[in-house]
Amino acid sequence: MLVVGKDSFQLKLLKFLMLMIISGNVTIAQEDQKLVRDYTPSALLGHGELGIKSFTNLYTQTRFFDANGFKVDLMQRETFLTISNQFTYGVSGRFNLGIEVWLGSVRIDSESSSPLGVLSFDDSMQRTALTYLGPRINWQPLPDIPRLSVISTFLFPGGKNLQGAPVGTGMDTLFLAFDNYLWINQFLFDKDIARDLQIFLELSVWVYLKRNSEPGATSFVRTPAKGILNYFLTKRITTYATTELMPQLGSDIIDAYYWQIGIGGKYEILPGNLEMELLITKFLAGKLQGAGTTYNMGIRAVLGR
Repeated sequence: MLVVGKDSFQLKLLKFLMLMIISGNVTIAQEDQKLVRDYTPSALLGHGELGIKSFTNLYTQTRFFDANGFKVDLMQRETFLTISNQFTYGVSGRFNLGIEVWLGSVRIDSESSSPLGVLSFDDSMQRTALTYLGPRINWQPLPDIPRLSVISTFLFPGGKNLQGAPVGTGMDTLFLAFDNYLWINQFLFDKDIARDLQIFLELSVWVYLKRNSEPGATSFVRTPAKGILNYFLTKRITTYATTELMPQLGSDIIDAYYWQIGIGGKYEILPGNLEMELLITKFLAGKLQGAGTTYNMGIRAVLGR
């Protein structure tokens, strides 16, 4: 029979063993808990999991890069609001199916106006419509490289005359999106390069296929390349710096391009289930592209864990 006194050796030993057991259980729970770094775009959902992500991009410009790369004043403010919604289901840990729905709005206003005016959805000054929707597949081609994945998305235009029409034709509608079928293929990879640092790389091919024979309709290709350096402040908070170069290929070797840089952050509101993201980017160089700024907010939920 074991007799435990107030200051006995047995009591001290029992306290020590209990402390070790509790500490071990806490450590295991922390290791099992999903971290911010686990929710990179390269990661796939597990079997039976459902992912819902909504990303809002507000792009505004008062200047434009001409054919020689110089900034020219537009003498007005042009603001584009794009809300992309993704719904993804984990068929397996290496194969996901999903659908995307994009909503768009454009507003033309005075140069001194606020970019937030696009949120008023004033029919007299802007145009709003469903721009694209279509299916998406995400798969992991190499089981030995779990953070290398491929996403293929095919989007159908959601409306007619998305590109608008020249002023004076009787159809003075605003440009909202390219009036093309859009096939996006993304190659994604990320890797931890230090204890609190992670690098993410993305190379994509965006194929715009014309859907009609109307004047001005054309097909072209964009090949964006993106890099992101993530720094993990805590297990639930990360900050990152990003850069992206997007050339547009057509009749010339490079018909147009832009280069943007940005800084953002993510916060895991509910560990393992709900994440919020904020991002600001600036367009530093380009050819026949806008010289503006983007303000972005995203929210992602993962269900079925």
